[in-house]
This record gives sequence, structure tokens and C-alpha cells, in this order.
Amino acid sequence: EYLSPYGPTQVFMGILAQLYNYNSTYYYIISYLFRLFAAFSLFPITFYLTRNKLSAFFAVLFFSITTTGFDTTNWVFNMPSYVALGLLNLTLYFFILSREENHFRQIVFAAILYYFAYIIAPIRMHGSLPFIFLLESFWVVQERNTKTLKKVALRLAIILGVFLIIR
Repeated sequence: EYLSPYGPTQVFMGILAQLYNYNSTYYYIISYLFRLFAAFSLFPITFYLTRNKLSAFFAVLFFSITTTGFDTTNWVFNMPSYVALGLLNLTLYFFILSREENHFRQIVFAAILYYFAYIIAPIRMHGSLPFIFLLESFWVVQERNTKTLKKVALRLAIILGVFLIIR
């Protein structure tokens, strides 16, 4: 049952039930801690894109205290979505960072993070692969040279390989 769309969530809820029985307070605390993880995962990518710590701080603050995603915090069955979102944010950070020269390790690390994000909440990651392809397409259009095309092909092959391993 783990390989079903909600399988990882069911396994995680089963582990929490073994630890905390059905005391809802612990479920809400863990759900909010996962939400904070997702919020703090916005800091590196926001800082990298804006080069402004204040903007990155406000992105973290906005996501951690506003009602955006509050249903997931309240309905704790979906709390692994926060972990997957945090891992996806870190995936995008390392994926974008790997565009620079000699950063092959970053794309490998991004691929590993993408794997775990997809495994943790496959039902929430359905748009991640088209988004990554779109991101790379913009980069190819922006640069328009064969060196960029080769790097894009390698990076997309790695991410697509991870996706095919999962599926």
C-alpha cells in the first residue's frame, strides 16, 4: 500500500499513532513543525533569487504565520505535504544553483532531494516535473547556445531519470 498516492501519508500516520496513540495535540505540533520546515526552506531559494535577506525573511515569515496552507496544518493527514514542499524548495534551490559552472554535485543533490520529495508526497508533486522542464526551457531561450543546451539536456536527463525510477 506504500506505492499508492496516499501510501506514504498512511505509513507516516501509522508511525505517529504508534508513538502518540490518538492524542491530537502531538499531531498538530508535528504538523506545525513540518510547516516551519517548509517555511524555512524558502529562505535559501528566495535569498539566492533576490540577494536580499529581508525579502527572504519575509517569505519565511509570510509562509509560517499566514493562513496559506492552514487546512493542511489543521487536517494533519496531509502534514507530509509540508515535508515534500520543503524538499521541493531545496531541490529548486540546488537545481538553480547547479546552472553555474562546475556545480555537478548540486544537480546530484537536487536529484536526491527531488526523489525524497516525490516519495514523501507523490500526490502533491504531480506538477513538479513540468515546472522543472519549463524552468529549463526559459534558460535555453535566454542563453541560446550549445553549451547551455548540453547542460540543460544533462540536468533534465538526471531529473527525468529520478522520475522514471520512482514511477
